[in-house]
Amino acid sequence: MTFRLQIVLLAAILLITAIGATTAVFVRLSSKELTREIGRSMSVLATEMSDRLDREMSVRIAEVRVLAGLPSMREMTRTDVIQRTIDSLQDEVSAFTWVGILDPEGSVIAATDGVLVGKNISQRPVFTEAQTDIFIGDVHDALLLAKLLPNPTGEAMKFVDISQPVIDESGALKGIFAAHLSWRWARDVANALLTFNATDRMAEIFVVARDGTILLSPVPEFIGRSVSLKSIGAASRGETGWVVEDWPDGRAYVTGYTATDGEGSYSGLGWSVLTRAPADEALRPVTDIVAVMVAAALLILFAACALGMLLSGRLVRPLQAMTDAAEKMRVEHGRSFPDIPGPREVRTLCSAFQSLLTALTSTERQAEYLQDKANTDPLTGLANRAGLDAFFTQREGGDRPFAVLALDLDDFKRVNDTYGHDAGDAVLRQIAERLKRMFRSTDIIARSGGDEFLAVIGIPDADDDGPAQRIAERLIEVISASIEITRHDDDPVTVSIGASVGLACYPRDGADRESVTKAADDALYTAKRAGKRRFVSAGGDSVVAAS
Repeated sequence: MTFRLQIVLLAAILLITAIGATTAVFVRLSSKELTREIGRSMSVLATEMSDRLDREMSVRIAEVRVLAGLPSMREMTRTDVIQRTIDSLQDEVSAFTWVGILDPEGSVIAATDGVLVGKNISQRPVFTEAQTDIFIGDVHDALLLAKLLPNPTGEAMKFVDISQPVIDESGALKGIFAAHLSWRWARDVANALLTFNATDRMAEIFVVARDGTILLSPVPEFIGRSVSLKSIGAASRGETGWVVEDWPDGRAYVTGYTATDGEGSYSGLGWSVLTRAPADEALRPVTDIVAVMVAAALLILFAACALGMLLSGRLVRPLQAMTDAAEKMRVEHGRSFPDIPGPREVRTLCSAFQSLLTALTSTERQAEYLQDKANTDPLTGLANRAGLDAFFTQREGGDRPFAVLALDLDDFKRVNDTYGHDAGDAVLRQIAERLKRMFRSTDIIARSGGDEFLAVIGIPDADDDGPAQRIAERLIEVISASIEITRHDDDPVTVSIGASVGLACYPRDGADRESVTKAADDALYTAKRAGKRRFVSAGGDSVVAAS
């Protein structure tokens, strides 16, 4: 093998080793970090779903308690009044599929659409278990009502039972207020969470009963089955976290888990919440980058080998000249050694190596970006600044007008100073939940600072900020509503805060995102200086106090 070929072969081996080692390290570190990030995201999503389930159940239970305590219910003398109350409830709270009033013997005297009126259901748990206190029954099939209630979707109907004894002033049982809560609301909550969380588009949400039966699943054949998973066992023990595990379909999923623990007087039904994302799909960004790395490295390797064949000839030439000179010196004694030019080609080859390292370094920077990608604020579940940047990146290339609303909480420091930072965090979480319900999936609300938020909404006309002003006023109204927080084992505390809002529209108030955001911030500071619970539009000249 010639020396020239050995140089080319050695260069190829070094290149392959460097590429292989760099790729292996990149895959290991990136996959590990990305898996950890997705796991945390799945765990946070499971916690959000758990909180929403507990909150919805707590609200429904409170509604049942209030309705069962109405004078018309406690007297049980005006069936027509009771029927009108039930009909009104059905119009206002769609989650209640069926509401009925039972007399002390278990006969239905008034009900939604008259369904089961006159029937005796004294053997049902809604009657037998609610003789002295409220009864909350776990998810079950609709045995009596499946054929009597409208079911446009054709799905199997499932209910959560809530029933409350109706007691008169003397303490005597006058009847039972019974309600069937459609389980479809749980699926709606899951869909809403997945729609809002852009980073969780691959995620799926499951709800598991205390006995291990799957109650909610995007995979219909899982519903009603028991599945043996580490995550279910951990959640049933009250743990919260994530794990990569194999599911019955044979695929590995990054699985988040937590348990519902109730809210307020509602102690929970022992549900567990699982969220999952396919591990192979979740790690696809790493796989794609590795493929690009390998393709680029092979092209560089091919080019380097071709260049090496050309340059190695010039590199060997000085050695050959030195060998010839040495031979002549051996034959012709006293002959001086010639002045042989230095090998510039070696420096050129070093430059080629440097080009390869530069390409690999650039790829590693892409990997670092992928590893550092985290678009969600961990405290509130809202987008953070990175998520806001990603949102604007998706909007680039279009001239659709939008409005930016910069929002700052009034009197939030007083909450922290009076009740502590844990209470402040609880207030921020409740504020975030209220804000989430105000915006469309095409808009975004982000936490931009400690008690500062930034919303971006699409508007029909940049010169008409009326819709944005109405949203600003509604924001102040929603945030100003009283908030109940619990500090450790103390009694609940009710706090009230407000908000100031500044708004600006693109392209009326700025030619780009930065200038419009600054205009909204400037308007916010103007509102803060003018007083509390006010908003200012960058396109106007007045401060508006929210009603």
